[in-house]
Amino acid sequence: MSDLIIDITEENEGTYQAQLMGHYGVAKPILDLNGAEDVTEGILSEDQESAYILAEFLLEHQEAGLLPPIVEIADVVATYDFAIERFEELKK
Repeated sequence: MSDLIIDITEENEGTYQAQLMGHYGVAKPILDLNGAEDVTEGILSEDQESAYILAEFLLEHQEAGLLPPIVEIADVVATYDFAIERFEELKK
């Protein structure tokens, strides 16, 4: 991930403005971590560290330029069956 750039700024409690630069584009999605503890079985929370983990996960699975303007943690967990396990790995 060393050639990827992730910059996170808190917008409101539980939501973060991300600036993500990958191999094929740049994105500035809002990362919505509201309810993260519930949907990730306590692995992630609504803090900035969890926003970085979510951003890194997203860039592993999608090009930055193809990300939607708002990314909700519940949608990510629903889309990727292995998301919670990967979040745990990234947290270590």
